[in-house]
Amino acid sequence: MDIAGPNSLIRLLRSPQDPPHPDGPSKIAIARRVWSESSDIPGKADIIRDWIYSIWEKESKGRVHHQEGLDRADWSRATSGISFDQAQLDLLASILNFTSQALPPHLLSLYFRTLSSASGQSRSLSHKLWEDGARRCAASSDVWVEVWVEMMKYLGEDGSLLDTDLVRVIESKVGDSVALMPISKKVGSLLLNSVKS
Repeated sequence: MDIAGPNSLIRLLRSPQDPPHPDGPSKIAIARRVWSESSDIPGKADIIRDWIYSIWEKESKGRVHHQEGLDRADWSRATSGISFDQAQLDLLASILNFTSQALPPHLLSLYFRTLSSASGQSRSLSHKLWEDGARRCAASSDVWVEVWVEMMKYLGEDGSLLDTDLVRVIESKVGDSVALMPISKKVGSLLLNSVKS
């Protein structure tokens, strides 16, 4: 399959069918091949990264019976978790590592909710992507406390799939952000509610 440029790649990844062409490669196979072999497609990292995020967003919205106008923060809080495909995790980790980009913190919250709803799943959800993405992420104290609260809920329920290095990174991010910024009413409320539950 010949991919002429960024617009061609976007059309293939946004196709309603997977694979985009009958008897052709799957979307993840196309994305992996483009990432590893095609140096002549400008912006391929952003295109593939955004495509993976859109898959998770669509699945998440589907689980909460999406209504028009639901923004990222809303769908992140509303969902109980989604399935993270190992090939998507591997590809996204490679892209974020290569580009030194951070993982959006709302995806970390979604990850912890997914772990909470993943009873019986294998350790495939545990991935270096989460720790590396959290380490590079810069966010407000409100956002980090929300991530921390989701992590603590999961640790209180089970915690068996969680990597201790990720716990340390998030605790450090929360501590640093709270120390550098005044504690808002929202942060105080989140902390107080997490202690009560």
